[in-house]
Amino acid sequence: MKAAIILNQEFSRAVVEDKIICADGGYVIALKKGLTPLFAVGDFDSSNLPEDVSVYAVPAEKDFTDGEYALQCAVKHGFDDIAIYGAYGGRPDHVFYNFHLLAIAKSLGCKAVIKGDGFDVYLAEKRFLLKTDRGDLVSVVPFGDEAHIMSSEGLEYEINDLVLDKY
Repeated sequence: MKAAIILNQEFSRAVVEDKIICADGGYVIALKKGLTPLFAVGDFDSSNLPEDVSVYAVPAEKDFTDGEYALQCAVKHGFDDIAIYGAYGGRPDHVFYNFHLLAIAKSLGCKAVIKGDGFDVYLAEKRFLLKTDRGDLVSVVPFGDEAHIMSSEGLEYEINDLVLDKY
């Protein structure tokens, strides 16, 4: 099942998923966009505790982010295809950790994508197929290990048997 997680960073991209989960201040952003959340999670240090949706509250002192908790709650509610909005911008440590949410999603058995304004970010392992349109920009960045691009079709620069080092 598909769901969107809204984090606490403004974004202009349209949310296309029907099921919305908000992490702390993402609740306020969702309301501004006219979205109706299923529930909100977090320590609510960035916003007031919502009164009109179910809330899963956690203490402010914790060893995970509100975004990670939203992801865990989404998976517990049966969602296995997650789009994450509001993950880019703000504090650099939050942005880096938001990218780490893609690896956490994989470890929880679901797929996830960060949907930024004008770009998507995926974590790919082994075989990865990405459908693109003419003019799309595609970047591959090794993260933790080398990336071996076996082949590509339809890109401006065709790639065959290219290994990108991890550093």
